[in-house]
Amino acid sequence: MYHSNCYKSSHASTRNMNALALLNAFAFADRCTQEERSTLLDACSAVYFKRGQTLIWEGRRCTEALLFASGRVRVYLIGPNGREVQLYRLESGEACAANLLAVLNNSDSTVHLVAETDVMVLRLAADDFHMLMKTNACFNTYVMEKISSGMSSLISVTKTLAFVRVEQRVTEFLRSRCVHDGEDYVIYTTHADIASELGTAREVVSRILKQFERSGTIKVSRGKIIVKSLDDGSVGTASTMRRTSESVTKQERCASHGPLC
Repeated sequence: MYHSNCYKSSHASTRNMNALALLNAFAFADRCTQEERSTLLDACSAVYFKRGQTLIWEGRRCTEALLFASGRVRVYLIGPNGREVQLYRLESGEACAANLLAVLNNSDSTVHLVAETDVMVLRLAADDFHMLMKTNACFNTYVMEKISSGMSSLISVTKTLAFVRVEQRVTEFLRSRCVHDGEDYVIYTTHADIASELGTAREVVSRILKQFERSGTIKVSRGKIIVKSLDDGSVGTASTMRRTSESVTKQERCASHGPLC
């Protein structure tokens, strides 16, 4: 059966960007010789994806490797029942282990990727990718490190989904995502977004949030959750939330799952 390319390249606007400037987002490039950098630049093309645009679809053939030079991308699965399971996020200087493996094996994508912000990508066709794996030791090491760390993180994500109670995962989400807004610690999100992030049903998240609200831990309103600075340990003390808020403001990452790639 024919598999169309897993990238929505035809809908992405290619800009006249300096590929050399984008390449500087990747530490391995600094270790390349001048000849290796030149070959790498000749093989890459710079592509721009808009916020909300899907880059990769699960089940479609991966014919290109994507190296993320700027922006943030969400990686997730969709189950047969339509439920999404958040896996990880990718930021500047990163690449997706699942994408790299699919290109290496000439196989279909096992994940979906969507741009959470505008994204700039260095794109490598499969033939060029395989050529660089054979001729550029720094690039080869970068790819193997991303795949290795990705597989380790995938085990961590699997353990969290299998062995950590949803109530605890919701609590950790609240701790990690609250930001200081005036007198309050606030999370701007919806029940559906939390469920997608944590890999559970929206109804389950709504039930848990209602329990927290009844206990006085949080206050839920449309598109917003106010986390109260209680010392009962159910969500966290004011100092805990302040440290977490500052950390998340800087890093903007998921608490439960670090970057898989």
